[in-house]
Amino acid sequence: FGYKGLGENGSFFQPVPLVETSFDYQNTELFYNGKKLNVTFGKDYSVNIRRANSDITLSLSAVAVGSGVMGSYLPEDVKNKAIIRFDAPNDTTAEHRFVRNGLIRSGAKIVINVIEDAKRADSLITTYNQFTSDVRMTLDNGGAENDPLVYILTTVKLLNEIAQIEGSKVARNGKVTFKSNFEIRLKAKLKKIASKNVVAFLKGTDPVLSSEYVGYGAHLDHIGVIDGVVHNGADDDGS
Repeated sequence: FGYKGLGENGSFFQPVPLVETSFDYQNTELFYNGKKLNVTFGKDYSVNIRRANSDITLSLSAVAVGSGVMGSYLPEDVKNKAIIRFDAPNDTTAEHRFVRNGLIRSGAKIVINVIEDAKRADSLITTYNQFTSDVRMTLDNGGAENDPLVYILTTVKLLNEIAQIEGSKVARNGKVTFKSNFEIRLKAKLKKIASKNVVAFLKGTDPVLSSEYVGYGAHLDHIGVIDGVVHNGADDDGS
């Protein structure tokens, strides 16, 4: 068709270094004031990690913000902190993922959602446990952009452990700044993968328009036909 490669030395291929990341969630360690909390992953809490492709050790000042809805705190209250908020299942403005995202946009690095209703806690923790087997694929930048965001869903047991070390109960409403740091430690499993893009160009023939460029792209890793159904797209993890 007359295409020319845009890769190295005229090749049609552009190397794309990727890293596949999974976390050893079962051996997650949580601490408060340097003391390990006696809570069990998968039973008392679950963890969801974003923006991380290496081991995590994150120790941050802890602040409780009630239900954590927008307007109940200032950005400086939560920025670069571990935020504890109380689940409010009957408040449609306080849906836990909506509140989590608002706190993260305001700069929180760790969001701890305390679920007081035992049945609801068991349901949410079970649901989030299913995601812990997921593998995340990103561009391999040597960890330069490793800036983890941590979301923890937990029963009241975790909060009670913190309160015992703190020496006082945590108020359910209003802002409470804790005396010490909350810390999470989590090991990552990394696998380096060498992938590639296909890149090429075709010179136009119009004497005027040939100086302009039109770019188009397509997925290289289309997932094709599954159980007789055509999937018009790709598995976007790393596409």
